[in-house]
Amino acid sequence: MSGEGEWEKITLPKYEGPTGRWNAFYRKIIALREKLADKRYIVDFEAVDYIAEVYLNGRLITRHEGFFAPFSADLTENINVGENVLLIVVKNDITTSGITVNGFTHYGNKIYAETHLGYDEPYLGWHHCPAGAGIFGKVTFVKSESKRVTDIFVIPDIDKSEISVNATVTDYTFDGEILTAEYSVEGRNFKSETVCVREKTNRLSDGENYLRVRIPLENFRLWTQKKPYLYSITVTLKDDSGRTIDEKKSHFGMRKFVMDENSSPKGAFYLNNERIILRGTNEMGHLPKAVMEGDDEKLIGDILTAKIAGLNFYRTTQRPVFDKIYSYFDMLGMLCQSDFPLFSYLKYSALGEATKQVDEMEKLTRNHPSVVIESMCNETLDRTAWGTEQYNMSRLEIEKFFNAAREIILLDNPDRVIKYNEGD
Repeated sequence: MSGEGEWEKITLPKYEGPTGRWNAFYRKIIALREKLADKRYIVDFEAVDYIAEVYLNGRLITRHEGFFAPFSADLTENINVGENVLLIVVKNDITTSGITVNGFTHYGNKIYAETHLGYDEPYLGWHHCPAGAGIFGKVTFVKSESKRVTDIFVIPDIDKSEISVNATVTDYTFDGEILTAEYSVEGRNFKSETVCVREKTNRLSDGENYLRVRIPLENFRLWTQKKPYLYSITVTLKDDSGRTIDEKKSHFGMRKFVMDENSSPKGAFYLNNERIILRGTNEMGHLPKAVMEGDDEKLIGDILTAKIAGLNFYRTTQRPVFDKIYSYFDMLGMLCQSDFPLFSYLKYSALGEATKQVDEMEKLTRNHPSVVIESMCNETLDRTAWGTEQYNMSRLEIEKFFNAAREIILLDNPDRVIKYNEGD
């Protein structure tokens, strides 16, 4: 894994076939002029499909499985002054829904349904169903402080006129420092007064630390589909001298979305305490493809075209998508359902990975007011339907996975509306 040999020069993002099991190798030379003792050297990955192994100078730094979730690799302990070889091994796998070869269906452990970015298949042309692989999200090299704000999640409460801010601070040290966290809230797409709250943190521990604070937000503006007012929130970490250690910005909307599970018929939806009928469409790969190609105008145009056609709802069919897509839904007032990437079945051998990816999906989507529903599986079947008893869970067993997934999601986001099954 030293990265020697001849290499083809490419430009990221890159997503390609074929479907099934294969490996690809990506190399980047990182030239470091100096290595500062108080800094961390980190690579942030927006999305890699499917298994990513990250090596620096021949050492394995981290491994990540899944195609939609961001992850990071801390290079600090193994990066040197001079040239460093960053090697990313990308491994594709057969999906849990299987591929048919010579009349026999093979089932792998890749959690993937039937839609994604698409690639040019030799016989079909561009096709969105085959499960290719590659580094299709941004890769960013970051020189970071030893404490870093890595996530912000805001839970709005329109009935109590307040927000609950949940910030994640990643500490790469063992010094147990106490910092001051500043929370600043103001209108993002409208003028408003700035609300600022300061609080001391508890003693930070190595790894992820979770900061929580409630902030009153009087006379707020609702996020609606006709007037999608958004707020900007900045979380800043400062030491005892007042020096800024790190800060991160995000946005949120003051909205409430509820599914009535006791109505007749069950399942009535309410947006901001008013009944709403969802009129939507399946998104089948064109929006993520526009993001991957850097065509924001096409992304915006497609969303606005749907609104002009009278639609108020997108289903990102059978997978989560780029954070940028959810952000444009937020800005343009389009509701969204994000699907977990399962089709019909779940293999026993993929259960543990599936529960991890459920957590990743919720953390990707939860701060977006546009994402109002999440579903767990498309067209769920019993394993007897296609004779897959040797590999897959039964319909009743997968229901237990749905129940466990629901609890994981509600731990991450207590307001999430969840549908177990979607499709025919």
